[in-house]
Amino acid sequence: MGQEVEVIYNVDNPSDAAVNSFFDLWMVAATLCGATLILFVVLNGVAIHKMRSGRPLLEADSD
Repeated sequence: MGQEVEVIYNVDNPSDAAVNSFFDLWMVAATLCGATLILFVVLNGVAIHKMRSGRPLLEADSD
């Protein structure tokens, strides 16, 4: 309370406003990028491990 903050807003629609801070502006994008990077590393690690062990990446159904 009582703290001044910088606010950014759309001139055509002033009700569309946000506090000008890294967290408010970029945290969702940074979180999604981080999760994507982790998933990329894990899936590539699994693929590399399977290729080095001589097993196929995808196995066909035996039905």
